[in-house]
Amino acid sequence: ENDGMAKLSGDGPYWLGAEISLVDLAYYPFLERLPAWTQHRGIDIPEDCVRLKAWYGVMQERPSVREIANPPEYYIDRYKKYAGSSDAA
Repeated sequence: ENDGMAKLSGDGPYWLGAEISLVDLAYYPFLERLPAWTQHRGIDIPEDCVRLKAWYGVMQERPSVREIANPPEYYIDRYKKYAGSSDAA
């Protein structure tokens, strides 16, 4: 992950460099659901995926993303019935 992203993005924070691209916009919605994965299945971005974690943070701080992003509780609540976790209602 780190090597592949480094080759594509160079020093930029996004998948293809310094400017946001369709790749970033296509992948971000999947990671927006991360709080539900963490809550219900204990899945998180591994610590050694430094560039992915940095990218996720940069994306979360973009004003355009902040305007349309759902809060973590949105996904946590909606994924309960699919998660099969002990905290599912």
